[in-house]
Amino acid sequence: HLFADLLRDRQKALHGSETAVLHKQASQWFAKEGLFSEAIQHALAAQDYATAVTLIETHAMDLLLAWHAKTIKTWMRQIPEAWAAKSPKTNLMFAWMYLMSSNVSQALPYIDRLQKMFDSDQFEETEPSIKAEWLALQANLLSAQGQLEESLAVAQQALAIVPLGDDYVRSLIYSGLAVTYIQRNERERAVEAYQMLIQHGRLSGNLVSELMGISGLGLFAMERGELRYAFELASQGIAAVEHAGIIPPISAAVYGELGAIFYQWQQLDKAETYLARSAQVSKLSGFSDAEVFYHVVLSRMAQLNGDVQTAVQEIKLAEKVKRVEAPTAVQEEFIAQQVRVALAQDNLADAGAILNPYGFLFQPKLSIPPLPAERLLDRPTGLLYTSTLHIILHQAQATNVSAGLQLANQLLSEARKSQLVPVEIETLLIRGQLLAKLGDHTASQSDVVTALTLAEPEGAIIPFLEEGSFMANILASLDNLDGRLLAFRQTILAAFLPYLHPTAQTDANETLVEPLSGRELEILQLIDAGLTNQEIADALVITLHTVKKHSSNVYAKLGIRSRTQAVAKARELQLL
Repeated sequence: HLFADLLRDRQKALHGSETAVLHKQASQWFAKEGLFSEAIQHALAAQDYATAVTLIETHAMDLLLAWHAKTIKTWMRQIPEAWAAKSPKTNLMFAWMYLMSSNVSQALPYIDRLQKMFDSDQFEETEPSIKAEWLALQANLLSAQGQLEESLAVAQQALAIVPLGDDYVRSLIYSGLAVTYIQRNERERAVEAYQMLIQHGRLSGNLVSELMGISGLGLFAMERGELRYAFELASQGIAAVEHAGIIPPISAAVYGELGAIFYQWQQLDKAETYLARSAQVSKLSGFSDAEVFYHVVLSRMAQLNGDVQTAVQEIKLAEKVKRVEAPTAVQEEFIAQQVRVALAQDNLADAGAILNPYGFLFQPKLSIPPLPAERLLDRPTGLLYTSTLHIILHQAQATNVSAGLQLANQLLSEARKSQLVPVEIETLLIRGQLLAKLGDHTASQSDVVTALTLAEPEGAIIPFLEEGSFMANILASLDNLDGRLLAFRQTILAAFLPYLHPTAQTDANETLVEPLSGRELEILQLIDAGLTNQEIADALVITLHTVKKHSSNVYAKLGIRSRTQAVAKARELQLL
């Protein structure tokens, strides 16, 4: 801005009170131009707290909902306590800021102050917008404390009085309602609340409200294993961001969800691209989740490739980010990968120590805290228990295997109640391996078939790959599969190829005039399984024409003319 350049030039020649006057003038000019962040910064520089507080109360909540928490915190720290104490809206701002960071203890002083401000007489005289926001805050707090009936009642009161044009308060109410319905296991109502939030955002032209709804509903779908629906939602969110031509920090959520979905589908290049974008966009937010999750997934990718050293480095980078700003949503994702990395190094002591602070003990004897009975299982808690099962599987001691089976049975029951399909799949795969170690191969195979049945509709491949070669052997031993399950099993086995037989595959490819691509290897596996071209197309979600084209390429590269010859040649080259 030319005005900003002029301001800097004049400021060099001025001191003290004259500089303050200049900052006030700058604040007024920026506010008039609609540049409220700059207006607030200059008001604070002038120590014009009356103007700064007014501007913050009017505009900062929109920024907070867009995840500009880092900016908001910087402003709030510059406001003297005496000014902050006077204003209900400023106290609401502080309370929301800490609640959104899952830091209830730091929010409580502001909530207590608000409670005193809103005695019964004063509350009735409060303007509807502030009253609705205070009710929305209480509803969110009650939900976090597990008082779900009370939370719903207060949220409905807020919804009844919130003014039509008050976008951010309405967004907070809908978001809080959705979370409460999730805790009550009322799926349809939770989805309806998120859809109301999305619709409200679109009708009012409020991109942040729309993205709040999309990211919330997308995460809800992913936690229930609905990858295709979550993919559709995240794609809509990214399209909305690109159409708007702005990238608010909250868009990190939809980029991150899309990256996580591509990871589950083993489309690793796309996963890394979107997760990197998420981490980049989130740097202005003040939340570390996107960056932590990015390094966690990079660690998982490296471990898949057998590169334990890089897996360790990435999890250390995630820990470094965590030390600067604790994550609010992905702490357990980080812990689960920490455990996997420790086990990959055959370090049982470290793996167990990671879970010790959460009540899980492995030495001198196994001690596992009971699953929470007073509430539904959530994904973060589920990850702590599946990590425990991984440690038990790695130990493979007879007494612990028995305890592991008991825990797996309980965890499966709770996961099914909560409709947490990914937790159910992972638990089935671990239990299947525990049963195999006990020699009960029939029950082991049954668990893996059940996991295949749950994973196939959404194309979730990664849960099987991350269990390693033992899981590949169980999958290869399965008989009596047909149709889509057979095709899906073969797709997973084909996906295992680069991780289990990299040397054999490389040597075989080097003997060919032109190496087979990853897709061609997949199709070769499915041809070996006896699938028709149409069945292969259905399994890989590609067209029949594409299957025929890839098959033709395979024949040409192998120097043969038929399916039977292709399979024989591939076995000779150890490609199968």
